[in-house]
Amino acid sequence: MRQEAERCLKIEDEKGLQAIERRADDLYYKHAFKTDSHWIGFVEYLKIHYLTASDPIMYQDYLKRAEECLLRGDLEGVRSFGYKAYRYLPQDKAKENRFHDAGLRQ
Repeated sequence: MRQEAERCLKIEDEKGLQAIERRADDLYYKHAFKTDSHWIGFVEYLKIHYLTASDPIMYQDYLKRAEECLLRGDLEGVRSFGYKAYRYLPQDKAKENRFHDAGLRQ
């Protein structure tokens, strides 16, 4: 990919660079989503933004379930409940998270 990126830079191929960036992100996120540290960070992110949730009760319920799954090592449960909570965040807060688009693709 590095060689392709260098070639795109030389010929000023912006679309080519964007395609390479998407491929690199996909490879990274496929790995990151399998790590505990990613999901720990995601749950911490959700905790920080609790007060901005449009429905704090439902948000807290999903967040609690995500935390319980994290303690059991159930990463799929963390993803599922975490993204259910995530939907209650205002769009500007949700998009602050650098895993926003990648997480929704999973």
